Amino acid sequence: MEYEIKIHYDYNDSLKDLWNNFEKKSFNHCFQNFYWLENWYKNLKDKEALIICTLLVTKNNQLSYIFPFCLEKKFGIRLLKWQGGLQADYMNGLFFSTTDIGKIDFLNLWKKIKEKLPKFDLVYLEKQPEKIGQLENPFVKYLSKIQQSYSSSIVSEDTFDEFLEKNLKKKIFR
Repeated sequence: MEYEIKIHYDYNDSLKDLWNNFEKKSFNHCFQNFYWLENWYKNLKDKEALIICTLLVTKNNQLSYIFPFCLEKKFGIRLLKWQGGLQADYMNGLFFSTTDIGKIDFLNLWKKIKEKLPKFDLVYLEKQPEKIGQLENPFVKYLSKIQQSYSSSIVSEDTFDEFLEKNLKKKIFR
């Protein structure tokens, strides 16, 4: 499979429009929302130690992935990390809803990603869920990893407002 990779080193209106449109048809978590990540970055105290590297990955001229990476310099080492820092509960990319990538394709894409990014010393991709929507997270499934912690989640059929309404009614009328 042939992938094209473009990197954005800042948050701008063209990226915002593309990201917001893609977000509607992708599997992701709220911590990969453009507005959330842009504000996370704007509120960082030490921006000089960080380089934003948002990767747009297209396959057959269709956007398939957005990977919000950053490079952080810490103790003289350049770490490849997800954007979101300590404030994000889950960190990962945005995956087109019909995209399911096999091991060989993912490892080839990962190699191409590493070649395209600015130089770094260590990959430190933390707080990753095993599943993103219906998809298995290929970063967890196919890359070597050290399990640091576990987290549970639920998938609700309701919107948050519907969930609140149902649960508040139950508690009020008990």
